[in-house]
Amino acid sequence: MLEEHPIWFGLVNLPQVVLWVWYWKLAKLFHLYERGLIFATATIRCIKTLGILCVVNWLLLSAYNVWERIFPQPQPLPPVLPPHVTVTVAESSFRMGFFTFSIAGISFGLLLAGIIITVIAWIMDEGRKIQEEQELTV
Repeated sequence: MLEEHPIWFGLVNLPQVVLWVWYWKLAKLFHLYERGLIFATATIRCIKTLGILCVVNWLLLSAYNVWERIFPQPQPLPPVLPPHVTVTVAESSFRMGFFTFSIAGISFGLLLAGIIITVIAWIMDEGRKIQEEQELTV
């Protein structure tokens, strides 16, 4: 079956692993902030890693969506109900997202967030370099 395929297993589980690494890096970032290391190299590297992990997770989720379109999962048959039994299905259309941007059914929100986080890290790194140069100037 398709569920036993190694690529399927990786596509299903890797985004969750990346998410857990993202949370771990976020906790590390807050620990660095707690120590007062705002523009330190380790802090900037941590922010850059958070942005890259967003982009990687977007790539994995997009690959998973493409894989599902190419190899759709068979839907289980609904159970046979006795006569005079009615089932009402309530579908929620609630969707929460800060960066919602999609084209042709592909959401680019996570990619956009990752790029923005990486650009912020780059700007902070440039600020750190300027600060180091000013400290060396007499």
